[in-house]
Amino acid sequence: MSCVMDVNHWGVQSFKLTAARLFELGYFLREGYWWRADDVHLFESPAHFDLPVGRRRRDGSETRSMFDPHDLTVVQIAPAIGPPTVAELDWHVLAPFRVTDPNGAVTEVRYDPLGVVVAASRYGQVACRPWGHASLSVHAPRTPSSLADVFASPEHFLQDASEFVFYDIDAWLREQSPVAVARLARESLLHDGFGSVPSGEGAGARGLGFEAMKWGIQVGEARSMAEWVHGRLSAVVGSAGVTSRRAAPSILPWTP
Repeated sequence: MSCVMDVNHWGVQSFKLTAARLFELGYFLREGYWWRADDVHLFESPAHFDLPVGRRRRDGSETRSMFDPHDLTVVQIAPAIGPPTVAELDWHVLAPFRVTDPNGAVTEVRYDPLGVVVAASRYGQVACRPWGHASLSVHAPRTPSSLADVFASPEHFLQDASEFVFYDIDAWLREQSPVAVARLARESLLHDGFGSVPSGEGAGARGLGFEAMKWGIQVGEARSMAEWVHGRLSAVVGSAGVTSRRAAPSILPWTP
């Protein structure tokens, strides 16, 4: 239960809070104070470990949660009105690999054996026309041999997904290069929801805490290239062919 003071108190009057307004907000007067009942929390039976499965608001509407058959985690959330949000689990990490929202939009991820998300995609429909990127069901698993391999051919690893992540935690043991992570993110949609494919399709590559390379941002522009030396950004060649070199820090941030 929540409570506010009498409406005749000067502090309430200063905000022009009237009894009628309090009634609209769901409060009721008792013993000189205005009260409002909190949501009622709903729980499963003891056979299902008394898991929290919903909330009932004061207007009688409910939001319900559904657990997996083993009562380990939530796989569906159903509002009072409209379709539910549904999750499909990756049982190796006990986390969703696909989530479908009430509008039918889908978010997918792929985990590696360590439980790190290494690919992601988002797609759906707008007025029966495709929107977003491609499903990960058509995304071929590809593992780069090194960080330089990622930036040499980002489109080969990103393919038609939204994001691709590569991390190299053995770089120092193998070649005394900094431990690093690279993230490729597509800069435009594969399907725009209007029945056409955007012309400026490309991807941005981010690694080691700063932007390393962008390629194919607009049709007709020359692609920027990045030169990597022992896992560190050494030079960036712009669209005009001008090379700018920069010193990379000796210790680079780990940003999984």
